[in-house]
Amino acid sequence: KEFDHYWTGTKLLMADIRTARDLVRRTLSGSPLTRRERKQLLRTVSDLFRLVPFSMFLIIPLAEFALPFALRLFPNMLPSTFQDSLKAEENMKRELQSRIAMAHFFQETLEELAKEQKRIAAKRNQESPDNEIANKQEQSAASMLEFLDRARKGEMMPPDVII
Repeated sequence: KEFDHYWTGTKLLMADIRTARDLVRRTLSGSPLTRRERKQLLRTVSDLFRLVPFSMFLIIPLAEFALPFALRLFPNMLPSTFQDSLKAEENMKRELQSRIAMAHFFQETLEELAKEQKRIAAKRNQESPDNEIANKQEQSAASMLEFLDRARKGEMMPPDVII
């Protein structure tokens, strides 16, 4: 299974090298590259530089047994065509968890800010009940808290409420 994985990775790398060679020829002839082509060219060149230390494990006898330890120490050492789909899923899960944590942080921050604004506006309103600005601020903070509650519950909201 491992051999098939590395054989497939080698074939993909060779295909990327052929494509990169064509892209370099086009660039040298004066044609501009699209964003996607430029990304592919950079990835392939990066893979070629990563191939140098990786090839040492293949050239030195019995060094392939040290490859798992080297990959533990240097996880991005392998060219991208040799990456495992499980590693990509792991990275996606980690990124998703960090995004969820950031969203939770922002939700808490917005809620605390709205509560604080409502408390300050209520205090001003108590000091001078006819203060129109304090009334508007308190209503605005209350509507913000209501909006956050509705958003957390997953209710559909019309665009005018969001704006």
